[in-house]
Amino acid sequence: MVAPGELEGYLKKKSPKTQGKKMVDVWQRRYFVLGGGELKYYKTEKQASTSDSEALKSIAMSSVHSASANPRHADMLVIDFGGERKVKLQAADERERNAWVAALEQAKLKAWSDQEQMAFDEVAEVARSTKSLASEREGVAEVAHVNVEVVEDKRPNGDSNKPPPRAEPHKAAPRKAASAKTQLVAADSTKQSCCTIM
Repeated sequence: MVAPGELEGYLKKKSPKTQGKKMVDVWQRRYFVLGGGELKYYKTEKQASTSDSEALKSIAMSSVHSASANPRHADMLVIDFGGERKVKLQAADERERNAWVAALEQAKLKAWSDQEQMAFDEVAEVARSTKSLASEREGVAEVAHVNVEVVEDKRPNGDSNKPPPRAEPHKAAPRKAASAKTQLVAADSTKQSCCTIM
């Protein structure tokens, strides 16, 4: 069973070709595979089923503006990329054409939704990173503030604005005056010395 937004099969693709000096539109039969948010086409079904085979072209469904039926032709559909860019395809009948239009629209909407979700996730990730960085900065600032308060509390009297007291210069202790007894002993000694000399 094919999942919604997935489909594969042969379609004819209208392509411009050079014939002599003129450009003419020709219908080329290609095997289209719609899935994984892409529309790819190959020359044959066999090439599409080969894992190492490269597609002739791959179209991202997120770049598609719309897929619609051509009202003038029951078996034709148009993929519009905006502006003048369009791809014209032809199915086997109207039923097959309608199936492709429905599958292409579903794949387009899913691709748009996935793209929006991806953009939202990127914005959310940036917001989370910014918030985390802001929290880290607040934490660093709080730690720095606490450290400053601890340093200030270690100052004398807890006064952060008052400089620490200056050390007083060392003063020599005053010499005590000689006692009267000591002075008398010194006088007698001097007197005796004088008498002996004479």
